[in-house]
Amino acid sequence: MRIIDAHAHISFKPFNRCRDEVLRRAEEKGILVVDSPVTLHGYKKSMEIASKYRNVCSTFGFHPLKAHAFKNEILEFVENNIDDILAIGEVGLDFRGDIKIQEKVFKKFIQLAKEYEKPIVVHARGLEDKAFEILLKNNVEKALFHCFSADAEIAKKIVDNGFWISISTNVCYLQNVQNIVESIEMENVLIETDSPYLSPYKDRKINEPSFIIESIKKIAEIKEVKEEDVARITKKNAERFYGL
Repeated sequence: MRIIDAHAHISFKPFNRCRDEVLRRAEEKGILVVDSPVTLHGYKKSMEIASKYRNVCSTFGFHPLKAHAFKNEILEFVENNIDDILAIGEVGLDFRGDIKIQEKVFKKFIQLAKEYEKPIVVHARGLEDKAFEILLKNNVEKALFHCFSADAEIAKKIVDNGFWISISTNVCYLQNVQNIVESIEMENVLIETDSPYLSPYKDRKINEPSFIIESIKKIAEIKEVKEEDVARITKKNAERFYGL
């Protein structure tokens, strides 16, 4: 059973002491990990990891809560390394920060993604509708709302427009995420761990890509289908979105 963890942070500090065995466990379970660094330094580290492990590939993102620290040199770096970047993101909006600054930076990355025909991975915590409107106004064709946990109505609107949503391991314990899975078709749905966050196990603080198996089990239970079908469909969707 081949699986794609569509969004993880394997290059983050919590994995510094256990990255080898974490990625070994993922590889043993047939899991390809899409690493999502959110800073320039993080991206460089991510590329080092991807060059070492055959089951890791990298996006390039700039978290909206860091928007105040954005510099145009970051865009120049992305342009110089665009052939090695799977997608632009995560980028977007977060209700906890300065929305005007975030929106300005978000639009810069949107234009960059469009120029180089790269898909966009969107962070839109608490501002899903606003992020959706910005994508539409800028004629974006391929966008993934990662770790989606808003409501089923917004999820349906996003998917009906041809965009994608990614269901994280929080589907194992959050009722609203389970409601989303129940209410929409799987055609444009991906799965992710967002590790090291959102562990499905109460006794394991650090999430990891191999735990995505628990999401597959829960989604299969909700949709009343086989686990193999969930893995197959979400893998196909991730391949379509990322161009793998």
